[in-house]
Amino acid sequence: MRKPLLALILVFALATSALMVGCGAPAPAGDASGSAAPSGSGSASGGSSASATPSSSGSGGSASASSSSAAQLPNPQKRVSGLDDFKALNLRMSVPTEAADVSFYIIGEEIAEVDFLVNDTSFIYRGSAVAQSNLSGVYEEFSSPQTQSVTRDGVQATLTVEIATSGILRATWTWPEGNYSLIGTGSIPQQNFTDIAVQLAQAS
Repeated sequence: MRKPLLALILVFALATSALMVGCGAPAPAGDASGSAAPSGSGSASGGSSASATPSSSGSGGSASASSSSAAQLPNPQKRVSGLDDFKALNLRMSVPTEAADVSFYIIGEEIAEVDFLVNDTSFIYRGSAVAQSNLSGVYEEFSSPQTQSVTRDGVQATLTVEIATSGILRATWTWPEGNYSLIGTGSIPQQNFTDIAVQLAQAS
């Protein structure tokens, strides 16, 4: 008699336990639906990812802005074949007969440049029909200016030669079509440098 009673109690206990587990199942489902709200908040985080999209498009905007500003900058230096390429800039320039390693450039569609060597001294000769704050491109203190007159096609101009503390020599002059500068680096005597500057000024 006790065995059937124990078996009945065991069956009842198992049934109760199964019922409790069955009742407990909705609770996690309820939690899952509760976590659906966070998943809605996850959709809010999707909103934040949507807000990331504008920010990324914003950075794209800044990239395009920087690209457009970069596009507005002049081309720093373009190598060209010779003096004839400078005619488009309305400039008259020449090269000393004794020059070696000659190369020609146009800077920013405004400045013509001729680089050359004379007796191991490097020269940079520039011209521009557009006013430049510093055509030579050398930002040093120059002093001891010496001037002399030069003549071309019956027109006179003043050629000025200065020297920097580093020893760089600079000559500048102006003709009706534009401004010109010559830089010399090395141990060239100032008079020899001046002679080359005068030759260029009068032949240009």
